[in-house]
Amino acid sequence: MTRHELEDERTFLLRSLEDLDREHEAGDLSDEDHAVLRDGYVARTAQVLRSLDGGPPPDAGSGDDTGPKRRRDRATRTPGRSGGRRAPTRRRVLIAAGLAVVIGCALLSVVAHVGPRLPGESVTGSVTLTPSQQVAQTLVQAETDESQGDAVDAVKLYGSVLHRDPTQEQALAEVGWLEYEAGAQGKQGTLLSLGEGEEQEAERVDPGDFAPHLYLGSMLLAQGDPTGAVGQYRQFLADHPPRAKVIAATTFIIKAFSQAHVAAPELPAGSASKR
Repeated sequence: MTRHELEDERTFLLRSLEDLDREHEAGDLSDEDHAVLRDGYVARTAQVLRSLDGGPPPDAGSGDDTGPKRRRDRATRTPGRSGGRRAPTRRRVLIAAGLAVVIGCALLSVVAHVGPRLPGESVTGSVTLTPSQQVAQTLVQAETDESQGDAVDAVKLYGSVLHRDPTQEQALAEVGWLEYEAGAQGKQGTLLSLGEGEEQEAERVDPGDFAPHLYLGSMLLAQGDPTGAVGQYRQFLADHPPRAKVIAATTFIIKAFSQAHVAAPELPAGSASKR
């Protein structure tokens, strides 16, 4: 594909993501369908962006198992511990313990000094995409960086979005979890507080979004507060998350309810045992 064709496809894909989100917000698309379709668009967009940066041309066809995995699955493990989904084609956001302090300091620096310009925007402010498309592109790039284990660059990209729109829910939720994971690995209280604060702000901005509740529930469970975690997980379930996300979080939900000595809620078939 020529560069012009790649740019046209990028614009089409970013517009499609916008349309997809609008349909979901209007109630015309279920959570599950939105998640599946968004996965495909994000993976394809990531391929096109890599090609525009000099990488190989995108593969024909709609599937791409190497694209960034949806952000929601990361909170279904205890922050600061190994384990979870770490296959090469899955999201890798767990920061290696030996690098945690260095990365944590870098994250603090990024949070404090990231500039307001989005990637691809000129100093004069002229862009080839609409502002909303520029934000969508930046979020896709950030998700791609996360999938490749590049937490610092991901935080920088999310930070550039938040400089433009401090209430952008996805950026708030994602940067909060990355900060919290770095803080848990490096035992840095500042990052732990920053991460938790970002999730609380994401909750305030969009109380009906399940991701911040899932992330905060995992944070509180890791901090030894199962009662607080139960409250967050109840809200997570009340937000009607996709079934796959509930199944992925089941072990942690059951653990929180068990430690809080509260009966666990009914969970989808296929979830882990409630014993």
